[in-house]
This record gives sequence, structure tokens and C-alpha cells, in this order.
Amino acid sequence: MNSRFFTIETEARQQFYQVPKAFMCKDSKYFSMSAMAKLLYGILADRNSLSMKNGWFDEENRIYFKFNQEELCDVLGVKDPKTLRKYLKELEKHELLFRKRMGAMLVDRLYLLQVESSETLINSMMGKISPSRQGNFPHHDRENFPPSYTNINNTNSISSSS
Repeated sequence: MNSRFFTIETEARQQFYQVPKAFMCKDSKYFSMSAMAKLLYGILADRNSLSMKNGWFDEENRIYFKFNQEELCDVLGVKDPKTLRKYLKELEKHELLFRKRMGAMLVDRLYLLQVESSETLINSMMGKISPSRQGNFPHHDRENFPPSYTNINNTNSISSSS
């Protein structure tokens, strides 16, 4: 039997980079971003949460992080720092990243900014059924396997018994 099925035990051990659903919504101002910029946002969001745990706050109590370009290139799988800078600038252009220059010979502080989502966008995301669930499935499949609307389920409440 294949041991790669998801189970309750394996789910508890999984670690993922997460990207906001607004990035995938056609009505969003973020939809036009490149897939790499969206992935970079997820990587930076993960680093942002680590910075919070480490107490990296500025004088205005805002979370910041430091990443040198070489380290970011390695994590993102990009060889050329110019390519990385292109994705960072894309996040800055979409007002998702703020860079504070710290001076010569010092690493810049990066601030991840929250995704703006309008009430219209949220309502459209809440009301849509995934296109993959609108296909021509046999009737018995739809009865036995109802769609999972993850945008309205509390997916953070999964607990495992230890």
C-alpha cells in the first residue's frame, strides 16, 4: 500500500508555506503577480512569524526580518540575485513588502505588509465553488464526496490525540 496518503498523523507533521487566497482570485489586484512573487510572499510570511517569535520588533512595534540576498536565493531556488530583486520589487510594487535601508554595510530590514482585501472580493471568494468540483462527475460521486469549502471551514482547528 502507498505510504504517501495523508493521515491525521502525517498532517500534524506537515509544514507548508502559505499564500493568501486573494492571490488566486481574478478580481484581486494581486492576481497578476508572478507565481514566484506569490511564493516569495509565502516564504517571507513564514520568516515573519519566526521573527515575531524571536522578538524582532522595531520602535513602533512592527515585525521585521532580515534576509540577505544569497539566503533568499537559496530558499527560493533562484541562482541570480537580479531575478530575486525582480520578485522583491514586484512585492514592493503591490505594496506587500516595505524595505527600510539601514545604511552602509548593514542588512536592510524587510517588513511584510498585509494583503488588502475588499468586502466584494471576500464575498466573491466565499460564494464560489471550486471549478474542479463543477465537472461532470457521476451522480454517486457527488453524493459520497461533498465538496470541501476550505474558505468557510475552520481548517485551523484540527487536533490530534497524543
